[in-house]
Amino acid sequence: MISNIWACGFAPTSTPFFTRSETSAIWSWFRLGDKDLALHVTRTQHLHRGGSLSDFVARAAKLLDIRSNIVPATDEVISTMIDTDQGVLPFQEYFVKLRCVPRIKSIQFEGAASAVAAPGVLSALSDPALHAIIICPSNPYLSVDPILAIPGITAALRNSSAPVIAISPIVGGAAIKGPTAKIMTELNFAPSQRSIAAHYQGLIDALFVDVSDESEARGLSVQTFVVPTVMTTIEQKIQLARDVIDAAASLRVNSLSHRGAAR
Repeated sequence: MISNIWACGFAPTSTPFFTRSETSAIWSWFRLGDKDLALHVTRTQHLHRGGSLSDFVARAAKLLDIRSNIVPATDEVISTMIDTDQGVLPFQEYFVKLRCVPRIKSIQFEGAASAVAAPGVLSALSDPALHAIIICPSNPYLSVDPILAIPGITAALRNSSAPVIAISPIVGGAAIKGPTAKIMTELNFAPSQRSIAAHYQGLIDALFVDVSDESEARGLSVQTFVVPTVMTTIEQKIQLARDVIDAAASLRVNSLSHRGAAR
């Protein structure tokens, strides 16, 4: 269902909605398949009628037979703005239209400071029955930081009784997919495990690092777990998930925490 090529959205099986609409003349660079566009149009209608994003996500998950409880970080609008050598760009123009070519100077999340976490977010993070909080190997700057910028969420992670574990998006000094390493270099951070550990300092209890970076993992200030983190098959994805869950269980048993320093 999800596109393995684009790493987001539905696999684009057709695009007649886009090519036959006025949108194609305005945003010819923004290519989405009909399944994605149908979901976005339905979401926009729901929001314009006064519904919340949380409600829409819950309904969409039910329609798609997704059994996990999915909660957006906030019901409010947060816009990622990229300050580059070509000016300040909205995220989609930087990422899709210009394919991350402009050199980044800084990243801002407009609306984050006044946003509030969506219903259920903070209570889930503070639930004493929570087994683990896992920060997946997404781009820390474009995908994770917008969530952490919402007031209350970083504090909730830091104060949670559950182990907080991050999986590094860097393998062998490069990103498996996307512009993470390029962005780090442009922001004057080496694309390394040390930089990822520093970025999440005070927030995580452990960092998962790929076996190819075992030597670098030994010198990090946070506890590390060295396992294969590159996922190209469903079996590898399942194994990594099991490794992370097992690590979380061991951290809970040993009550290990490396949090404390302000992020």
